[in-house]
Amino acid sequence: MFCASDIGWVVGHSYILYGPLLVGATTILYEGKPVGTPDAGIFWRLIEKHKANVLFTAPTAIRAMCKDDPENVLIGEVGRRGGLKSLRGLFLAGERSEPSIVRLYQGLLERFGAVGATVVDNWWSSESGSPITGLMQNCRAAIAGSGPGADVEGQSEEPLALRPGSAGLPLPGFDVRIVDDEGIEVSHGTMGNIVLGLPLAPTAFTNLFMEDERFYRGYLKRFQGRWVDTGDSGMVDGDG
Repeated sequence: MFCASDIGWVVGHSYILYGPLLVGATTILYEGKPVGTPDAGIFWRLIEKHKANVLFTAPTAIRAMCKDDPENVLIGEVGRRGGLKSLRGLFLAGERSEPSIVRLYQGLLERFGAVGATVVDNWWSSESGSPITGLMQNCRAAIAGSGPGADVEGQSEEPLALRPGSAGLPLPGFDVRIVDDEGIEVSHGTMGNIVLGLPLAPTAFTNLFMEDERFYRGYLKRFQGRWVDTGDSGMVDGDG
């Protein structure tokens, strides 16, 4: 696993330290920027050198790489010699991933990456401790329970299709709703406040250290304790 996040941020905790330890994966520790150390091809050369299966980074890093390598020359150099054939997924989180970035890198993964490689947009926060929404690469059953796509063993068929501009489906442990400013749920396709139903997933925070009042004021007061206010806005489409 190659997670290029800051090790002090929640993604760094999860995908540089705890996650790889839990599953027995090897972690690539990299100190530096995606550009200028020495150039915008460093991530791709590290994947080639260490045969990384996944890269977890932020759309900001991808934008910086695109700015310095607008014609994708550097990723192409590594890709054409087969250096990205181990790469199964490019996970993006940290801020919104615009559809143009997702489409561009999905095309590059299909050209140079492993068979079935995909961009995986996902949404979460330090407070949630784990992704709130996303698309599992090989575990549809974990999202849909025993619904379509799960066989009798509870294993998945194909991963759900990428949808640029969407951060996926709610992941286990999170009850994601869209409400108006009064806390009333709105219909699918309507923009509103993204809130979380209680209780939160086991990964999530339960308080602020020695700050009970601030915890309530910052996350629960706006909707009278019914919902956790994420501070983000969005919508749920017809497919959920």
